[in-house]
Amino acid sequence: MEKTIEDQLKELIIDNFKSVRQFANHVDIPSTTIDTILKRGVGKASIANVITICRALNLDVDELASGRLTPRKTLYSIDLTYKENQLIEKLRSLTEYEQETVEIIVNRFLDNQTTS
Repeated sequence: MEKTIEDQLKELIIDNFKSVRQFANHVDIPSTTIDTILKRGVGKASIANVITICRALNLDVDELASGRLTPRKTLYSIDLTYKENQLIEKLRSLTEYEQETVEIIVNRFLDNQTTS
């Protein structure tokens, strides 16, 4: 019998986070919600939860919607942590001016580190 996408997803979660509960804590979604998604189906989950799950597991959202667990195509050859991904998403939501301001602040922090 072929495994469902939800069974495959649960295996991936356990392989990477040891338990559904630990994964739920990591992504800040109640474990009961994750359990419901795994039992009822990914297609019945909220879009926000599916995106959060995919980001944490580095999965392509469109592929998951098509019933396949496929890694996201990355533009960089480094693995980003969940927190780094969150920061990038926040940065992308800023205006160009705000992004430039963040860049100036980050550069000042880096300059202070090299001179200390």
